[in-house]
Amino acid sequence: MKPHMIAVTLLLIACLPVEHVRADPVEVYWDAPRRPRRYLYVQQPPPPPRPVVVVAPPRPVYVQVRDPLPLPEPEPERVDPYDTRAGVIVGAAAGAFVFFGDGAAAPMYQLHVGVGIGAAEFGLRFDLAPGAREVLVDGEPARTSLYTAGAFLSYRMLGQARVHPIVGIGLETLFLNPDGAETGRAFGAVARVGLELAFRTGSGALALGLDVEGHQPLAISQGWRGDRLPFMSFGAHMDYRF
Repeated sequence: MKPHMIAVTLLLIACLPVEHVRADPVEVYWDAPRRPRRYLYVQQPPPPPRPVVVVAPPRPVYVQVRDPLPLPEPEPERVDPYDTRAGVIVGAAAGAFVFFGDGAAAPMYQLHVGVGIGAAEFGLRFDLAPGAREVLVDGEPARTSLYTAGAFLSYRMLGQARVHPIVGIGLETLFLNPDGAETGRAFGAVARVGLELAFRTGSGALALGLDVEGHQPLAISQGWRGDRLPFMSFGAHMDYRF
């Protein structure tokens, strides 16, 4: 029973007459107060953290493929057409002699052989001009042939060019042979200028060119019936290099 109910019961008993109290006893029952309920909360520990492996997606790689640029074509290696194995030169020319004394001109033919060493050429030249001019033999005009034989040195310039200027000098012997008379001889000098173009062939090189030569007699023999005036020759030549 609760405490306030017990208090009310005792108050009522005290207010009643004694005889009633004695005659009718009152039984009082005491309920011990109940202890308040206690609640025990048991909290379970949280579960241990579980590792979570997060795999990041790979980053996309963008590859741009372009057409490759064309490689520059290598320049063909330039081969010097004059660079042959043996360096032996054989050639011929055709042109004309022009004499300054009387202004006469005559056809001229030339043969030459030589050896090429780099841009230089050493060789022998032979000029032939049959019936080149007229000279007096015993007071009578006679047709005279002119021949020359000499050694020369030529040099080719501008090695990287297509067309090469050529200069040369040499010494020669001149032969003047009148019809029916003794042959006269003279010693002279010669100078040469020209242009030349060469082409490579299977076994060597072919050179074509134009040149002008000046001839000057220096010393003459007693049988020389010409003069000492200079004369010139010009023409086209063709050489073959082995």
